[in-house]
Amino acid sequence: MSLFAAAVLSYFMFTTDFPFAAQVRPVLTRAFTGAFLAVEWMVIQVRLDRPRLARKPLSMGQDAKKLLGRQRRSIDATCIRVKTVYCDAAYFWNCIDTIAASEDHAIFYSTSTDAFIVPGRAYPDRRAFTEFVDTARYYCGAARAATI
Repeated sequence: MSLFAAAVLSYFMFTTDFPFAAQVRPVLTRAFTGAFLAVEWMVIQVRLDRPRLARKPLSMGQDAKKLLGRQRRSIDATCIRVKTVYCDAAYFWNCIDTIAASEDHAIFYSTSTDAFIVPGRAYPDRRAFTEFVDTARYYCGAARAATI
């Protein structure tokens, strides 16, 4: 759509057969320049804010420990349990949408924007990590079958 808008603007700005071209050209030139500068300003702001956003959890003090601190996860037939110094939580299997796995990590998605990652290095060997992922997928499938 933006390509179409640029083509229409360039037609009005650079053709002389358009009626009132002399009156419209300065207005469209200013509007086009303003829109371009606004987009560039947004890109610059995102680039400037990126380091600040990356440092924010580290400057949160006690909240950073809650967010980034050590966590212990365990699974059973009903849920995934997450235990930290500050809280205990349970993700029931019917809450987990997808379980994705690579060689190094297992990713449990509970929503499209919320997930937690289990590193493969938490297990003594590759076979134990693969068994963990297979067991988790089995429990998740069984929970989905039970709710249908």
